[in-house]
Amino acid sequence: MDALTSRYGPSPKAYLVIPLLGAFFIDIANATLVQTLLGFELFSP
Repeated sequence: MDALTSRYGPSPKAYLVIPLLGAFFIDIANATLVQTLLGFELFSP
């Protein structure tokens, strides 16, 4: 990867795509965690 970035420079798309994908996966993990914790009797309303 260093050889590519030193030859062609950093990708401007990476500054958009990587944060969007990271936020998407964090949202999915958060929704799964909340649903799992709400399934426990200790955290149920």
